[in-house]
Formats: sequence, C-alpha cells, structure tokens
Amino acid sequence: MTLINSSGACVGVLYRANAGASCKNGYCVHNGRLVGGVISSNAGTLTVTRIIDNTKLQTYNGILLSHRAVNKTTGQVTQQYLYFRRNQLEKVEVTPYTQYSDPSCQRENHYNIPDVIYPGECVGIRYRIGDEWHIGNGRYLYWTGQVNHCIFDERPQSTNRQFLRQIWYAHWILDPKNERNIIHQKTSRGPGSPRAERRIYVFKNLLPGLFVLSISEKNRE
Repeated sequence: MTLINSSGACVGVLYRANAGASCKNGYCVHNGRLVGGVISSNAGTLTVTRIIDNTKLQTYNGILLSHRAVNKTTGQVTQQYLYFRRNQLEKVEVTPYTQYSDPSCQRENHYNIPDVIYPGECVGIRYRIGDEWHIGNGRYLYWTGQVNHCIFDERPQSTNRQFLRQIWYAHWILDPKNERNIIHQKTSRGPGSPRAERRIYVFKNLLPGLFVLSISEKNRE
C-alpha cells in the first residue's frame, strides 16, 4: 500500500483518453500537484480526501490534479484543476526528487511565496520555442548559471534570470516501450538546454483553499 499525502505531492497521472498533448494509443500522462481523491460529487461540488492510496484508485470517484496550462499564442498561464474519472485512471505516482536533485539543495515548501521557487515544489515552467509558448509541469530541482543554484528568485529585484542557463525539473512521461506505463525523467529548459528555450518563467501549482470544491468537473478526453 502506498499512501500519497495530497497537501504537497507532485505526481504523474496515467489515464485513458481519446486524445491529448501527451498521449499514445489511448493512454495519456499529466503532471501536476495532487489535490486529492474525490469521494463525492453533487451539483458540481466535489468533496476531496487529502490522502489517497494509489493501489486502490477505483475506490474513489476520481482524482483531482492541480496543473498549469498555457495559451500557445498569447503565453497566458492559467491554474487548472483537472478531474480524472475513476474509469480513466490507471496510475498515480509520486514524482521523485532525491535521485535527481543537487545534494547541496534542501527540499522546501513555501507555496505562499509566489515568485521564489524552492527545491521540491510542484511547478509549471513556461518557455518559448519559435513562435509558440509551451509549459512543462513537474517538480523543480535547481537552476544552473555558471554553477548550480537551489532557490530560483523571480522577484523584480533579483538578478537570477539574467544568469539563467538551464532550469531543471523531474516529471513523468509515457514509457516509450510500453504506453500503458509511465517513467520519470529529469529535464531542463532554458537557453543552455538542447532546444535553447527562451523567456523562462516558473509558476507554482497551487491547491484550492478548501477541500470541498465548487468547480466544473472537467473530463480529460
């Protein structure tokens, strides 16, 4: 049995859908921050448990995930709460940190500080390639200038951005050998990365203030 505490867990969700950005043969993956398991639903209001057992996913009505999305044309980033129904769910796995982190970086959670990114936090990293905006959700690790740095400070008075070469995060992808499985990997974005992404900005994945949520039940299809 694996219990996942939703109050801070970065996760990858493997689910079934007809189409999506990260899909193959009807299997898809999304990364984000776990809000919890949905235990009841009434007129658009979801009641969510803070801890889930990922070996018993079928005991929940579904899973709710905090996730960042971007408009590819305008670059506007939105905070989304994605609802995956029970009959879509295949796996929910915690995104690893220790095996990919810089050993000198201490894991911290300060989600109430919007523009200072701490190692281990769940984030969406926005970047630009060519004429399009993209975003990658995952678990922030560290950033690299001439050397590695732990905390990424995006406040106006900070000079971190002008020295940024790469920003590193861990996330889940579909297994290239078996789309019914997901595997984790470490990826970087930035001008020093293989695709030389530009205009990097990092957004934290936030939890709603209450665990009884009045939101539309958005199905992933």
